[in-house]
Amino acid sequence: KLGGLVALVSVVVLAFGASTAFGHGGPGRGGMFGKASQKVDLITPAAKTLGISVDTLKQAILDVASTKIDKAVADDKIDEDDAADLKDDLAGNPQLAIQFTSATGVAKKLGITKAKLDDAFRAARKAATIAQIDKAVADDRVDEDTAADMKADLEDADLPGYKEILVASDAAEL
Repeated sequence: KLGGLVALVSVVVLAFGASTAFGHGGPGRGGMFGKASQKVDLITPAAKTLGISVDTLKQAILDVASTKIDKAVADDKIDEDDAADLKDDLAGNPQLAIQFTSATGVAKKLGITKAKLDDAFRAARKAATIAQIDKAVADDRVDEDTAADMKADLEDADLPGYKEILVASDAAEL
């Protein structure tokens, strides 16, 4: 029963994206998968899947985010100083910049289809999740049978593509 419960919980966690926290165990406790605020780089493996450089993918994300921020300035939703600060912050954190973009916009910037971009990020999420499960086994936090069940559930999971399910509220307002 415990294995089934853990597998079910893992699928629910996956619904929120591999780049969010895995298994929050409360303050000071990381739950089954380690640190509660651990972030996973999805850009690097997605770029590899797409056959482009990491810098090319990051720049496309930042360009689309910058365009959206510029539109927010033009629409008087934010002032130019705040926009400049935001662009500086995003330049150092392309993972966060994703929240200010759309898969369609980034795909267009890259000259690929949205489906191809989504598939690359799904593959990155799956690989990151498998790595987390394997690490949990190696650290004796999950047994082999439970890990096998979790990986089997992962095969059937409907992983998010480019965008995570949860979107930063500030990005949604722009």
